[in-house]
Formats: sequence, structure tokens, C-alpha cells
Amino acid sequence: MTAPVWSMRSTPVYARYGLHLPRDAADQQHVGAPVSLDDLAPGDLLFFAGPGGKGPADHVAIYVGGGRVIDSPYTGASVEMVPMTSLPVWGDFSGAIRVASTAWVRGRPPAPRVG
Repeated sequence: MTAPVWSMRSTPVYARYGLHLPRDAADQQHVGAPVSLDDLAPGDLLFFAGPGGKGPADHVAIYVGGGRVIDSPYTGASVEMVPMTSLPVWGDFSGAIRVASTAWVRGRPPAPRVG
């Protein structure tokens, strides 16, 4: 699978803060704690899988607060801050995660959850 441009860009954004994410959006969607749209906080990742939000994620945006995200809508496009519901892929929303609590730190995967 070829990673969409933004999933490759989100990886170094988090690495700057010691959080190492997988390269592809489909893998990134599994390294954090699920969060609802009502509970989004800056830094949460929003995932999109088409069509209709089904299947593995193929696009990701970073939530910055106030209903806005930073996003690169397609390969070669500029990174922009926009209202999240204005994204062309909004109809393909498939979930959101908070990576700070469970992301790979210093290149190591999170400990397995027991329960």
C-alpha cells in the first residue's frame, strides 16, 4: 500500500516530540486510544477510509482545536488548516485517536493492554 502524503508527514510531526508512529494511516489508526468527535483535543488524529469510512484508513488529518484540522488533501497539495467538516473526505470519516497516551515512544510499541 502506498501511504498518502499526509500520513508520511504526520510521522515526523510526532517524532519531534518523542512519539514514533507507523508510516501508513492504516497502521497509525491502531496506535492510540479511540476518542469521540465530541472529545477531540489538539493533536488527535482523524482517520478517513473510503468509501463511507469502511476499511483501512487511507487518509489522516491532525486536529488543532476549534473544529479545525491541518491537512494535505492530496499528493502535491499544500498543508492547510481548515474546518474539519469541510474536508473533501469528511464523508469517509472512520474514527479518531489520541496518540499521546499509547503511541510508540522512542521507537518501541506500546505495552499490550490487559483486560
